Amino acid sequence: MADYNESNPNNTTENSELSPKSEAERLQEQLQQLAPPEINLRVSSDNLVAYIRVKLVDQRQTVAVEDIQNVLNEQGITYGIDTEAIQNFCEKRLFYSELTAARGIAPIDGKNGTITYSFKTDESIRLKENENGIVDYKELGTVQNVNKGDVLCTATPAIDGVDGMNIFGEPIPFRQGIPGEVHPGTHTVLSEDRMSVLAEIDGSVELRGKLVCVNDVYIIKGDVNSAVGNIDSVGSVIVQGDVREGFTVKSKKDITVKGIVEGATLIAEGNINIMSGMNGMGIGKLQAKGNIISKYIENTSVECDGDVYADVLLNSNTNAKGSVILKGSKASIIGGVCQAGVMIYASYIGASTNVQTIIILDSDEIRECMTPDFIRLRKNLEQVQSKINGKQYVQQQLQDNIRLLSRSMGDPQAKQDLKQAMMEKNKVAGEIIELQKELEKAQEEMNRPYAFKVIALKKVYIGTKINIGYLYMNISEEYSNTKFYADGHDLTAGQILPSEKL
Repeated sequence: MADYNESNPNNTTENSELSPKSEAERLQEQLQQLAPPEINLRVSSDNLVAYIRVKLVDQRQTVAVEDIQNVLNEQGITYGIDTEAIQNFCEKRLFYSELTAARGIAPIDGKNGTITYSFKTDESIRLKENENGIVDYKELGTVQNVNKGDVLCTATPAIDGVDGMNIFGEPIPFRQGIPGEVHPGTHTVLSEDRMSVLAEIDGSVELRGKLVCVNDVYIIKGDVNSAVGNIDSVGSVIVQGDVREGFTVKSKKDITVKGIVEGATLIAEGNINIMSGMNGMGIGKLQAKGNIISKYIENTSVECDGDVYADVLLNSNTNAKGSVILKGSKASIIGGVCQAGVMIYASYIGASTNVQTIIILDSDEIRECMTPDFIRLRKNLEQVQSKINGKQYVQQQLQDNIRLLSRSMGDPQAKQDLKQAMMEKNKVAGEIIELQKELEKAQEEMNRPYAFKVIALKKVYIGTKINIGYLYMNISEEYSNTKFYADGHDLTAGQILPSEKL
């Protein structure tokens, strides 16, 4: 290699004379006159990883393994030094990249203890059907009975973890797990080892926050009548007979009536279960914060925050924030007003006598699906899909370019172009992922209106009026096997899908 002369950059005439020094010696002298390479150390915030970056003044300069090790030693880094990676970094002159020079060991945190309950901790109701599809309103599983001395829940201690070590040789203690802790509530006691909760009395068990409680259930063995008077209980109430006209039963939890209810008022902060049926006689009322379940409901005012389940709903004024579901041998809504916030489901709506039956689906969420902003969502969905298609086309073009450049790895420019193409491809791939997330979210929004529907498995009779949000339809001809829903801005009637049958 010819000596470089600043006064004669073309190096044509003067360098034609022979120099007494060898080319390697002249190169060494030139490099010695330059400032040494700059070795920068970066340590992660958790002191678990040390990174090295090298900045060369001249691309012909080199860095020795000892130079990097000296930098690490000067900063007190003694643990987890990756000698092989450092040597590979220096020998292959990977100075354009960042070197992971040392790596510690992260601690393994301890595991929390657990709590295992021997009872159902939610308040869900699972209705059972026989082989004919008729709901059995006697098997509700509402009250969970326990006996004195039963183990209701058991806790386990925390499990220790493993300490770590940072790159400075300092131990990192693991984070202790939280031991399982049980909390006895009403009519329960701790076991001797304080790891279990036992029932102190016979009763029904429930989880109230973190407290495990056993509550007395107030049981009326006969009817609610003049001999008993009105009932107002903080626990669940079971009436083994009937509730007679004019009386009131209130409960902070659930109410179960095994007989019938006639012209009475039932108010529960939980669920109301009437196994034989309800005839409100125009004055009766059912009010619950949970679900209302009855064999039939006639001439009654019904209001609940959950769902209404029955076989027949006759000439009643019903308002459920959840759904109204009619299942059984008749599964009919006849006369009156039936309103729900999610879905109304029956076999028959109205009657052949053309009695006026008003069906209403309405809630803030339903009306939100009918705003102009929601309707514009469909166009936005198409725009996002178009963007994805465009990005995928660009991604394919880059992939094809990368494949071609990979065949010319001997060309330095091809290497640079390949690196640039791969960076661009990764960027486009990230953009596609974000757009796909946006598309999925938009699609979920678009599907929201279809969750709110009126379903009539067999027939909707003339005289029925269906309202969904601010849209309505007067039924002037009979419909069979039909669902009604608001499709953006229209109330639409369509065929019921097999997946929509309960």
